[in-house]
Order: sequence, then structure tokens, then C-alpha cells
Amino acid sequence: VAVPEIAPEVMHVLFYEPEGNSLVAESFVSESSTDEDGYTWISGYLSLVPGDYRMLAYNFGTESTTVESRGNYETVAAGSGTVSEQVLSRYSSKAPGEIVVYEPDHLTVAQLELETVPYHDGVHVIEAEATTVVETWYLQIKVEGLEYVSGAQAFLSGMHSGHLISQGDRVEDPQNTVYFTLQSGDDDGTPVICGIFNTFGRVPGSQNSLR
Repeated sequence: VAVPEIAPEVMHVLFYEPEGNSLVAESFVSESSTDEDGYTWISGYLSLVPGDYRMLAYNFGTESTTVESRGNYETVAAGSGTVSEQVLSRYSSKAPGEIVVYEPDHLTVAQLELETVPYHDGVHVIEAEATTVVETWYLQIKVEGLEYVSGAQAFLSGMHSGHLISQGDRVEDPQNTVYFTLQSGDDDGTPVICGIFNTFGRVPGSQNSLR
């Protein structure tokens, strides 16, 4: 099973007041280059008044990952969109109030708790390293009679519903059920269905049901 590449193309950069947490400036940067060590740099320009800031940056254009409450540094949160009624129709054992979502896309986030922009001539450079806040899991299940199966849809409950970006915390309430697909495979002669999927992680102590 191929592991998807994490390759952001556009970053949404946001600057906040160091106290009060209000958003004061933002921009989208997309100039991409790769250095001799194989690291990709995405850069751009932003007019910013000299002073102290908090900064967040995340890759823009994800299909299923959403970023909400961007107006305040403390409340910026990543989540995942709920599945369509067509998908839910394949899931006959949905519990009352259960929230079924698509697996999130990788969201690479860079964060600076305090960045001072001095009075200067020319260009002042701000650097930050972005890493993903989404986990990638591998799932494999032994299946008898796999010759009649090409793939399957899976629903896994008891998962975190999001990620509070500035705080680095997972959202435990509400819990989500993640929907993803599996494919047929072979593990040293044993027929299996397997797949790689993304998640914000498992809620500790949660009851995980795989359907």
C-alpha cells in the first residue's frame, strides 16, 4: 500500500497580537524551492508593521481538512468534514448522535509563539518549520474468501474530532467515526484487506468499533 506524499503547495500565514490574540495580518505564500538537503521551502512577501507577534502557518487547499476560528490565536482548530448521505447509507449500524467524517488530509503547521519584527530596511526574513498535525495509520484484516472481494469501506469510531492548532491539543469531545476505504492484499500468502488512512488520533480509553 503506497504511503501518500505530504507535499503542500500554498501556505496560509497568519500573524496575531502577542496579547489579546487578535488576527492583525495574513497572507498566502506559494514560491517553492528545494535546498541541497531535500527540504522544501515555501516563501512569499507580507507587509508587516514592526513589533511583536504570534505566528501560525498551515497549508492551504486541503480537500477534507477544515480550519476554523482563525480570528483568534487560541481558538484556531483543524477538523474534518462530515460524510455525505450516500456514504452513510452504507453504514447500517450508526449510533444516535454519532458523527461520521472523512479522513483528514495532512495539515502541515508552523508556529512561532513570539516573533519580533524590528525596524529595518529591505526585507526581514522569518523562518519556521512546518510539520503535520495529522496521524497516518495502517490497518490490516485477515479475510476468508477474499477472491470475491476487491475492496471495502470502513468506519472506525472513538477518534479525535480535531486539533487545536495553537495549543497542540486534540479535541476529545465530540468523538468522531472516521470513514475510509480498504483494498485487497496478500501478507506472505495470507489474504487480507488493508489500507492506509489519516486521523487526528484515537481518544484514550475510547470504545473503538470497526465496521
